[in-house]
Amino acid sequence: MSNLSDSIAPQAIAALLIEVGSHRGHVALPGSKVFNLAEFEQKENISIPGRVIISQNQTVRFGRDKSNEIMLDIANVSRLHAVFSATASGVRVSDLSSTNGTFVNGNPVTTPVKLSSGDTVEIGPAKIKVEMLSDLKTQTNIGLMGTEFDPVTTTGIVTILVADICNYTKMTETLPAEDMTRILQFWFEQCAKIIEDHGGRVDKYIGDCVMAFWRSTDMNAPFRAEDAVSAGIAIKEATRALSASDKWAYRDHADWDCRLSLNTGQVMMGKIGGRGARDFTVLGDVVNVAFRLNSVAGSRGYDFVLGNVTAKHVHKTIKVEKLGPIEVKGRNQKVVAFTLA
Repeated sequence: MSNLSDSIAPQAIAALLIEVGSHRGHVALPGSKVFNLAEFEQKENISIPGRVIISQNQTVRFGRDKSNEIMLDIANVSRLHAVFSATASGVRVSDLSSTNGTFVNGNPVTTPVKLSSGDTVEIGPAKIKVEMLSDLKTQTNIGLMGTEFDPVTTTGIVTILVADICNYTKMTETLPAEDMTRILQFWFEQCAKIIEDHGGRVDKYIGDCVMAFWRSTDMNAPFRAEDAVSAGIAIKEATRALSASDKWAYRDHADWDCRLSLNTGQVMMGKIGGRGARDFTVLGDVVNVAFRLNSVAGSRGYDFVLGNVTAKHVHKTIKVEKLGPIEVKGRNQKVVAFTLA
């Protein structure tokens, strides 16, 4: 199976240096923690320890909503405020019909504006200084401390799968750590093989949880969603078999079981992380909802939950049952969810 990131090698074009000063609120850079602006000490004209590198054919969206690549949860910033896009001809910024507008060097943005080194883009109280890398490489501030982010290299449609062990935390309180680690590692290996056999890719392991995704196009999204759901069913079956096997020494006292959630939609994908340790991953609201659905499944006693789009893609071949609109933490609107019938 080919590595998705192998085919993605965009040319870095510009750096966006973000300054917000002491305005209350917070900024979330992908792959990093949230920084409280009221507490962060401004140094070297930069209020956030990091810079965003934007490369050819990439887009980076700014706004209050978590679906943005750069979340600016501060006053006078709209939910979806502005977007930077890079092509072979340069970098442009566009306003996304924001309430308070986007400005380049003090002038309002009404149509996409091509940017040059030294330009300042204002989004509410945030100021984004633009430096073209051809110029920036000759300057000393290329070495500023912080998180370097090769943002999202492209957009794409994916089906996200999240598989989480049920009652794992409770079991770790009473069962030997070595036994828990051994069975978890074996389960991870089983999940990885199933995911790969169904054409998916493991994105990351988080504690006792595995996240995977199936990349698709508009044309084959239903088929890829079916692959993902089939993988989820196979993971569930393999987990039940493991729980009843000799490998799970505590089968008479506790079940080794998992809870799965799947969600389909458009994401941003690329390499993020600290300098020298960036990994390919997927980002966006679709991913967040997949994790939220997993939490909802646990609280409502379901072990397999599908988002609305995933269910629409697979309902002709896999029987599903509507759970109805459900409240999901962190979202104003309810999410329509399904489970296996």
